[in-house]
Amino acid sequence: MKMNVKIILPILIISALLILLAGCMTTPSDESPGVTPGTGTIMGTIAAPCCTLSDELVTETPCVYSEYWCCYCETNWFEQDGIEVVLTYGENEVATTTTNADGEYIFNDIPQGKNYVITAYCPDYNDNRPLVKDVALQVLEGKTFDTKITDCVSTSMGLVVDFLVENTTVLGPEEIVLDGVVAGMPNFYGFPAFKKLVERICEISAECVNLFEDEKVPDYLCKAAEEVGRKVIPDLELGCTPGFTGGGDDDDDEEDPCEGNAPPVITDPSEGLSVLADEGEKFSYAVKANDDPTQTLTFTLDQGSLDRGMTIGANNGIIAWLIPICDCLDERLANDNNIAPSICSYPVTVTVKDSCDFTDTVAFNVKVTCNLCVDRLEVDPGSMELCYDSSGSFTLNAIYDDATVKSLLGDATVVYSGYDTSIITVDNTGTITADKCGTTTIDISYTDPVCGGAPQTASIDVEVKGALVGLKVTNDPDPMVLCADDTGSFTLEAIYNCGGLISGLVSLLGNDAVVYTYDTSIITVDNTGTITADKCGETTIDIEYTDAVCGGNPQTASIDVEVLSSDTSLDYIALTGWYNTTCSSCGCSGGVSETKTFDPVDATQSWDISYSTDSVNFVAVSVDPDSKIRYQYRCKSYCGDFSSWSSWSTPQSVGTLNSGCIVTDMKRECQIKIEVEAPCGNTNVYLVRLI
Repeated sequence: MKMNVKIILPILIISALLILLAGCMTTPSDESPGVTPGTGTIMGTIAAPCCTLSDELVTETPCVYSEYWCCYCETNWFEQDGIEVVLTYGENEVATTTTNADGEYIFNDIPQGKNYVITAYCPDYNDNRPLVKDVALQVLEGKTFDTKITDCVSTSMGLVVDFLVENTTVLGPEEIVLDGVVAGMPNFYGFPAFKKLVERICEISAECVNLFEDEKVPDYLCKAAEEVGRKVIPDLELGCTPGFTGGGDDDDDEEDPCEGNAPPVITDPSEGLSVLADEGEKFSYAVKANDDPTQTLTFTLDQGSLDRGMTIGANNGIIAWLIPICDCLDERLANDNNIAPSICSYPVTVTVKDSCDFTDTVAFNVKVTCNLCVDRLEVDPGSMELCYDSSGSFTLNAIYDDATVKSLLGDATVVYSGYDTSIITVDNTGTITADKCGTTTIDISYTDPVCGGAPQTASIDVEVKGALVGLKVTNDPDPMVLCADDTGSFTLEAIYNCGGLISGLVSLLGNDAVVYTYDTSIITVDNTGTITADKCGETTIDIEYTDAVCGGNPQTASIDVEVLSSDTSLDYIALTGWYNTTCSSCGCSGGVSETKTFDPVDATQSWDISYSTDSVNFVAVSVDPDSKIRYQYRCKSYCGDFSSWSSWSTPQSVGTLNSGCIVTDMKRECQIKIEVEAPCGNTNVYLVRLI
């Protein structure tokens, strides 16, 4: 058997509502008899779609998790400036205040308790009709309860609390439970009657009508209060019979919220659309879907997008990608320039599901405009020669992945280091000033401000010269005397004057600007410092050099070169034999003589003497006039044996032996050895037989 807390006939319900209205028309008092002050605080914001005290439009986004404010509102709601707000607990008025310009109110010193009702009254009406209501569900000592912004739902909860307090004896503020209503927002599963009340109040609230005079609100309010009260008293009956308000019905059955529900529809983006993002910048895109406002939509992303670092707001469909990365740049385009693509496209799939598990899916692409990264640095020139107290310039460019060229001159993030600051000064506009003679290297580094990573590097080798004041030559051998086909070497260095100081010597070997002049038939000279002797003779290498960087007068030097012969051949040998003389020694005169001249093709020749000779004079002439010639001889004894060789004669260095003489002493066989020593030390011996 169901319990009747109060037997309320339709006429009695109408009377009770009239009594409630009469109570609402009473001016709230600042006094609070029977309520002991506490330390709790209640605050909130009064908003409404009407009333002349309306100020700024509420900026809160409707029906967003987790507040779900104004899900069923049919018009704009405005902050109420200076409107009267009354706080009640059960049937007791606790306090009265007014809102500020932003519609905000606050009640201090509130005792601990549940279900305080906040009611705002518009001064445009004198019948004390409530404009909006709200409920502070739980006030604790020393704590603040924020009721947020009023709307149709808060007003419905306030009406339900007041109705249960006024029309029951066992459901006071502490016994009423609204947790299920709050947890069921915005669809209010299990509370269809309460949902009807919310929808009706939103439908009529734009005109600030008297809610209790509406044809449907009293009936809907009774049923909603009964529905909420049954969460505490399951068989609660408030006597909500059909027809007593003229607009009710007798349908107490809970509605199936999914009956007739249509699936949600994603309206943005459309299937296959491409949306744009920039690499390295925060990307955000709101996926939009249409559905019955009573349905809660849940958005999800495909796993590939989640793995890529994308997120999506489950309740609002906002896709966020904090750091889009162009990982497709790892795949270079197949072209001659090996240029990377500048856009990477990523497929994304979004699914939206409503409270009834109906879904819709859309697939689209996120196209990321990729940041071009620095591939390398190019500096020109890579090496530089400067004169003392002068300056030079260079260019420095960053070459990007797509072959784009960007000058880095003037960029303060470029680092110039490693060079000797006593030799040069460098600024980032591309100017190098020569301060002292010497050599140094400028190390350049630049870190891509967008892509980061290891810095790109380049360098410039710099040599600072002074004025050319002379040349220094060193020979090997010294003096430069060479044998034919031999080689010699030399060093050649430039002497510079750098600001009054003689700087270090600079080698000119290998420098094509050096001019060498000489007799090319005698020697060959190359600019690496090598002299090749081609034939006998003497020549002078005249050297001239003008500094291509610092200019000035040409400087000269020279090398004297003598090439000696290694030829040991004889031009001819001439012998004169004397016989029938009055003496048998060299130097005798008279008698008969016989002369024979040899062409010394080989080193051994014979002369058959026709007559017995007393002495033989001989002459030998070398091919090289600088050769040395000497001789020795021996003759057979009468017994037939050769005597020992005579001592060598004193060498004659004129290339001619013209005073040789031996005593043959009557028909003895003799041998003459003639030795030729060439200037380069080579020797050859010729043998002449006298028979």
